[in-house]
Amino acid sequence: MIETLQSLRFIFFVMIFMSHFGYDGLPTFDAGGDCGVSFFFILSGFVLASAYGGRIASGCFRHRTFMARRIAKIYPLHLLCLLAAVAIGIRHIGADNLPALLSNLLLVQSWIPSADFYFSANAVSWFLSDILLCYAVFPIIFRAVSRMAPAALTGAWVAVLVVYAVLLCNIPDAMTNAIVYVFPPVRTVDFAIGITVWRIASRLKGRHSAVLESRLAATAAELTVFAALAAMLAVHQYVSLQIRTACLFWPVNMAIILLFACERQGGAMAWLLRRKPLIWLGNISFPLFMVHQMAISITLTVLLRLSAIIPEPPLWLALTLCAAMTLAGTTLVQYIMSGFRVRVKRRDCS
Repeated sequence: MIETLQSLRFIFFVMIFMSHFGYDGLPTFDAGGDCGVSFFFILSGFVLASAYGGRIASGCFRHRTFMARRIAKIYPLHLLCLLAAVAIGIRHIGADNLPALLSNLLLVQSWIPSADFYFSANAVSWFLSDILLCYAVFPIIFRAVSRMAPAALTGAWVAVLVVYAVLLCNIPDAMTNAIVYVFPPVRTVDFAIGITVWRIASRLKGRHSAVLESRLAATAAELTVFAALAAMLAVHQYVSLQIRTACLFWPVNMAIILLFACERQGGAMAWLLRRKPLIWLGNISFPLFMVHQMAISITLTVLLRLSAIIPEPPLWLALTLCAAMTLAGTTLVQYIMSGFRVRVKRRDCS
């Protein structure tokens, strides 16, 4: 069910998009950001385990080559978006914040527990700073998760969760973003959950189950997990800051990935997620993610400046304009990146 997982990338990107869209007193959808970020960390672990698990098991995996390819995939787009953020003045770069710019260039901003660093420049790139650590430790975590007996793996996760709970109980609200939401070693827990979900899915795929075989049962299961997701989003504001920042959404994100990964026919939701427009949007979810916050900022700034000349547009129109600007910006950066890739290939062939 690769298509369904790909489309889900776009669904959860929309949640993150809405968490950054604030207009005319509309409260930001913070729950969507917390949920979406957790989903992407877990999905990354799952996808990498699916793609590279066989190579690691057979001894064919080369970590240096893996890291080089991962960096080549994310860094050029990161650099392009960083330059765009500085050029358009989303984050002013002066002599006093050149260290923040340097940390962004090196993708180490998430290691510095200050919002002036981890949310500087193109703020969403903090995720890349975290995912680089996940890539670095991926083979270590994979070998541990895949080789442990079920009882040992359960015990290891109990120990990890106890340490995580102690951490949450001792972090003040003011440091929650810096430590729980952003700090790379903490977010590797989400990533490791994804690898563990892959192991569970590998076991389940070999078994006969009504959910896996029946379209009706699959539809019921799909509706159940999305209802659980809606419930988690609804209670988000009533849960303590430390819990809702990440671990509140672990169970439901695990369930969603596990269900859509294991279904054979899929239900009604899987049928919808396999539509080509959604798959295409899922395929461009990474550049959408990298561009969207800048696009929202530019659009809302322009609308604010025009408010003295023309009436302030309604919420739906402002949202539509922000979405259109995000798509236009994504198209532009993809065009630039495609030109860069063509030049690189030509040099390789010469």
